[in-house]
Amino acid sequence: SADSQLSVYQSIFIDIGDNQSLENNLSSYSSHLMNMKYFMEHAGKHTLFLIDELGNGTDPAIGSSIAQSILEHLLARKAYGVVTTHFGNLKAWAGQTDGVQNARMLYDLQKLEPQFILELDKPGSSFAIEVATKVGIPDSIIQRVRKINQWKQHIDLDELLAENEKHKLELADM
Repeated sequence: SADSQLSVYQSIFIDIGDNQSLENNLSSYSSHLMNMKYFMEHAGKHTLFLIDELGNGTDPAIGSSIAQSILEHLLARKAYGVVTTHFGNLKAWAGQTDGVQNARMLYDLQKLEPQFILELDKPGSSFAIEVATKVGIPDSIIQRVRKINQWKQHIDLDELLAENEKHKLELADM
């Protein structure tokens, strides 16, 4: 279309998969951090970076904080990127930060399949409880999960997103 734009990048940095190495004494997380160090040192306005599950492989609280700091650095360097995450605080940060945009792939909860439709400006859900239920995890375990989550007095963004998606589907069926 007339509004389409095409970007050309001099560098493309990719961190996808698990590059742990017993030979080099690297854990999954260490390997990801080594890649992030390289990205931060070499990224610029002509760089595209693709990162899968930034911050995973360590304590979620500190991992998500490190992930946000890395993204802030890459953003300051004017690099462009696509990052996947399950961290609610990163989704919230993206929703409040200029130059960052949430997006999600739509998911069919009945079939447990991705629909391959990208929806911009909305954070995604992993549908963790729904998927666990659909694959046959016993209801007693699911109820215990809900109780533990409630006990923590923590609002789970992922569960809110999943609930919102269910309500949206119910309204669409009306």
